[in-house]
Parts: sequence; C-alpha cells; structure tokens
Amino acid sequence: MKNRVALGIGAGIYQYFDTRLLPEGDHGNVHGLAPVYSLTATYYSERPWFAQIAINHIHHAGDFNSNTYLAGVGYRLWKEAEPPPIPGDGIPAEMTTGYEVMPFLGQIVVNRPGNDSGFGSGVEFRMGIDKLFDWTVTWLNENVPGTMNRTGLGTQIWLVDAFLNRRLTLGFGAGLYSFVDIDPPPGSGDDRTLDIAGLVTVTTSYRFSDHWFARFNWNRVVSNDNRDADNFLLGVGRRWMR
Repeated sequence: MKNRVALGIGAGIYQYFDTRLLPEGDHGNVHGLAPVYSLTATYYSERPWFAQIAINHIHHAGDFNSNTYLAGVGYRLWKEAEPPPIPGDGIPAEMTTGYEVMPFLGQIVVNRPGNDSGFGSGVEFRMGIDKLFDWTVTWLNENVPGTMNRTGLGTQIWLVDAFLNRRLTLGFGAGLYSFVDIDPPPGSGDDRTLDIAGLVTVTTSYRFSDHWFARFNWNRVVSNDNRDADNFLLGVGRRWMR
C-alpha cells in the first residue's frame, strides 16, 4: 500500500449557472460565484487506473448551501520525455497546436424548463500562439426551432496540452461570442438583434495522423437574456504545423 493512497484538501471559487422558475411562470438564468471546499481520497493501482472519492461543500452566503459526494474511476495520462534542446539552435519547443481548420455539427440545448434542443453547426479556426496556449475564431449557428436562432463569431484563448505521444489533447477556453439573434426573445421589439455573450468551452481532440484529427467541444454560452445554452459539437478537421 506504500504510496498507493493519497488524501487531499482544496478550496476555490465555484462558478454556477442556475435555471430558476419565476413566480410569473417564466424562467431566469442566474449566474454567480461561491466558495467551494473539497476533500478527496485517491487509490492508485500499479496500472494507470485509479479510483477516487470526493466530498465538495459549496457555501453560498445569500442562497442555499450544498454538499456533493462523488466516486469515480480515472486513467492517468502521461507525456513522453522530449529531447533536450540543442544549445544555440534557435528552434523553440514544439507547440501543442500549429494551425487547424474544422467544420462541426452537433446539438444545442437551451437552459430553460423542458431543455429545448436543436441543431448546431459551424467552422473553427485554431492557431497555437505558445506551447500551452491556443487562439480560436469560430463561426457558430445555434438553431432551436421556436426558441432561438443565433448566428455569429466567437473568439477564445485556450490553455491546452497534449498527451499519449501527442495524439490526445485536452483544453479549456474562454472568450466572447458576438451574434445576430434572428429569433429574439418576446418583448424585445426587434425582428433581429445584435448582442454579445460569454463563451466558455472544454475540448478534447484525437489526432489520427499528422494532418487529420477529430475534436469534441462542449460550449457554454452565457447570455444576458435568460437563454444560456450548452453546445455539444463534434467535427473532423485538417491540421498543419508552421
């Protein structure tokens, strides 16, 4: 059992998105921050697999507090050792990402009672700007019949890294999404509106070869009109290095 069990304690900030029913029968998307405290116990096997139990306490001063009890099984990722740079050769360390272009399709789920869903599509251009940072520009269309039809451009900065012989990548991005709302909310008074929303995303990709990959993005659109949405998007793209 030596070095097999690890105990941990943590504290941080919890960003929440709460869909609430209003007295008049409508709904609201409430965003906010609250402190979170965690305890974990992790058992590591001789193989890359591990098991973990976690207890989280979210303490919101102006709302209800909550405890979550979680158990799961995970797989440890690793990175192969990179050869040391040759002094004076002037060649920077390899970036996680060069250039990528990817069309994508997927499902849009609006955060409201009933969770109305529809169709999403678009194109993403991704560029590595440093070893662990990417930048993207994305054209996105969110079409939920009878509820929402938004089309626009989003841009994000990403923290990324590559594992398993650089075949698997993981990343987190945040930025802004400027869109035209073809089906604005009732009472807005316009047939179309131009608006800006926050955009946060977790992503993973798998590289089949030096030039082809598949990528899954889970976007959260943080709106100001009570129409937050989760976008589950999958695409196949082409990549090349600089």
